[in-house]
Amino acid sequence: MADLNNLCMGCMTDNGGEDICPVCGFDKNAPVPQGAMELKTVIGNRYVVGKVLNSGGDGITYMGYDTIEQKPVKIREYFPEGICARGENMGVRIKKESSFVYNSGIMDFLELFKKLMSFGEFAGICTVLDVFEQNGTAYSIIEHVAGITLNEFLLRNGGNLSWEQARPLFLPIFSTLSQLHTAGIIHRAISPETLIVGRDGKLRLTGFSIAKVRNTSSEMTSRLYPGYAAAEQYGFKDTADGTCTDVYGLAASIFRTLIGSPPPAANTRINDDNMSFPRRLAEVIPQNVLVALANALQILPEDRTSSVEEFRKDLQAEMADNINDEPLKTPEKVKAEKKNNKSYAIKAAIITAVALILIVLILVFTLFRDSLFGNSSNDTSSIADISSITADVSSTESTGIMDRTTSVPDFTGKTYHEVVNDSNNTNWFKFTIEKKEYSSAIEKGKIMGQSVAAGQSVKRDTEIGLTISMGPAKFKLPTTLKGMTKDAAHIKLLEMGIEPSCIELVGKFGETATKEQVIIETSPAMGTEINTETPITVYYNTNIKTETASSQESETEE
Repeated sequence: MADLNNLCMGCMTDNGGEDICPVCGFDKNAPVPQGAMELKTVIGNRYVVGKVLNSGGDGITYMGYDTIEQKPVKIREYFPEGICARGENMGVRIKKESSFVYNSGIMDFLELFKKLMSFGEFAGICTVLDVFEQNGTAYSIIEHVAGITLNEFLLRNGGNLSWEQARPLFLPIFSTLSQLHTAGIIHRAISPETLIVGRDGKLRLTGFSIAKVRNTSSEMTSRLYPGYAAAEQYGFKDTADGTCTDVYGLAASIFRTLIGSPPPAANTRINDDNMSFPRRLAEVIPQNVLVALANALQILPEDRTSSVEEFRKDLQAEMADNINDEPLKTPEKVKAEKKNNKSYAIKAAIITAVALILIVLILVFTLFRDSLFGNSSNDTSSIADISSITADVSSTESTGIMDRTTSVPDFTGKTYHEVVNDSNNTNWFKFTIEKKEYSSAIEKGKIMGQSVAAGQSVKRDTEIGLTISMGPAKFKLPTTLKGMTKDAAHIKLLEMGIEPSCIELVGKFGETATKEQVIIETSPAMGTEINTETPITVYYNTNIKTETASSQESETEE
């Protein structure tokens, strides 16, 4: 196990106990922000609290360290701004007049992070590893992914990206949001500050908070991101937020990435909407992308693109860029055009007519070539070439991109994370976790079934439900746990698939055991048949007598 005295509380690397970390520059003697837990506080009997990463809204986020897995994590503490204070032993004191708001908020916090935890390893977000209550509040333990915010990433790369660069970065987030929305989770704070770019080059969504702090009309102190928060979050006309709220935040983040600055704040656009696209950039960004952004950034929710799936389709639409060479019109004009698509229909009809004429000419040339020009060769390869060209023309011109088909791959044996992180999959299919089943044959976490069979030909955006293996339904609690160290036994149980919340480690004085913290017994007993959700108490030797036993011995001696 790592020596905590040598761990930097800023980055959780072993720096030999230096006062100023040579890796991250953290000063271990710097004062802790007011209200935050002290450095090296241990919660959940395993997680060490490090420096404060950010605070506000419904809580405080700390750098942390998992002493069991021996790896850095992030700790999110429910500590809503303005209605509670730090008490004794790192507990939380609630202001009397705010008890109802505090307690309803903690229920929302637990529900949110337990839902996120149920996703397991899920592309596009950092995995929630543990959720529990302690010290009069609640904590969520989140996977630590090394990276920087999208805002910092853009500043390091000239301020903005081209659509060709931004497209592969953002598209996986659409699948992530679609799955979150299906589960009833709305983020409400998508921005370049809550989107991080990992060292693996992938974009992830962070900054999940309860709904109460993402609206100015809440009893809690709100935390919004100007330019990325939608009008309904400012209490405009009492309009409820929904999936289109996340559409706005995502579109504003893409706008910032392409244009170099965020859109004007929504609460200022309500009375004076002066949002525009700079002509110099509008000329190099695909027209369909600009139209999709304008529709997704409409002020009124009823005028806005309603879902991330609709937004993705608008971005991926294969419009003929040369039909209209004008730079994108203002959002007001886009909105007007949205109500009258007659010109688009006429242009589409012209394109289709031209394509059909080309096909007819090719067919005439192919079928009647000998009559018109004579048969100068016995070589038939040219006919095959023309047939393939005809097929290509008909597939690319007569039908739209949404009418094309592809063969469904075999996803079994892969993890859900692997599948949805592959853009070749997410560009064609929509994925849902349909169910989870126990299996002795398929490793836990691997896909064991899919709703659309491999090899079947389907259209773009076909939804595929995946069945995930939960591992064996029942197995025996190993007898080899006895004599293992406490930490080794805990890791063994986790590797077997036992839910972390089902494992309880309890110290016990064992006269016949060694002085080390080794396992004495378990309940249920070792060798008992259990499943992954069976509560297990593991007793380890402390070599320290209980206070009761010690007092009894003292009385005897007297």
